[in-house]
Order: sequence, then structure tokens, then C-alpha cells
Amino acid sequence: MHHILLGVGSNQNAESNIRAGLEQLARFCVNIEHSPCYRSSAIDPSQPDYLNLVTKAETALDQKTLIDALKSIEANQGRMSGRYCALDIDLLCFDQQIVNTEQLTLPHKDLEQFAHVLLPAADLCPNQQHPVLGYTFIELWNKKRGLLLENQSLYPHSL
Repeated sequence: MHHILLGVGSNQNAESNIRAGLEQLARFCVNIEHSPCYRSSAIDPSQPDYLNLVTKAETALDQKTLIDALKSIEANQGRMSGRYCALDIDLLCFDQQIVNTEQLTLPHKDLEQFAHVLLPAADLCPNQQHPVLGYTFIELWNKKRGLLLENQSLYPHSL
């Protein structure tokens, strides 16, 4: 079984789209756990706020099949419509593999660049090590949170 970390977000019917997407993960994942959910403002102030969380799970699927399955879940929820994101599921980590191709970068760059990804990852698996940087997620959060929170405010949100 492969250990995966997923970033999950939405800003259109966010609660229902996230719930529906997470339910669909059970078709090909086991031992599913979720971080707390956070609300953040969209970069474009005319857009609704985003809800984001991180999910860890185990899957027997290989990377390509997993990504195809995640895209199918996104499509089932309407993925994108205009300026809104019905559901976005990003593969953040696949085991501790490092991949850098045109099609895929692992670990996902968002893990170190955005508070709405790094904080939930630190909440869910604080002692998991970032495969490239070598810091645990909680160490990375403590190191980068001041800078990340200058650009984005996060608020706990019950899902």
C-alpha cells in the first residue's frame, strides 16, 4: 500500500463538494484521516472564500491511476465553473517519493508555498518529513508561518 497526502479545496458549495469528494475517496483508499478544515479568502475579492483541508490515506493504486481517479472525483463535482472551484484535489505526497516531470511534481510545491496547505498538513501529520526539504511539516510550519500568514489569513472552519 502507498501512503498518500492530498490537498482538498473548494470555493463553490464548498462544504457539500468537499464532503462528497471525500466520500468518493473510500472507493480506492483506506485508513483515511483528515486535518481540520480552514477558511481563507480568495485572491480575487469578488470570489467566495475557499475551504481547504489535507487528507492522508493508503491506496493500492499507482501514481497515474490515482491521479486519474482524483480527476474523476473532481469531474463528478463539477471541477471548475467560471471563476469558481467546485473541487480541487491535489496529490501532495506519494510515499516519500520525489518526482519532477512535466506531468507531476512530488512533493507538491504548494506544501511549502501556501498556509492553507502547510498548516493542515502540520496539523494532520506533524512528524512527517518533507521529502525534499528534510523538515517535518510542523518544523516547516513553525519556520515559514510568519511569511505565509503575511499573504493569507486562515480561520478554522467546521466541516
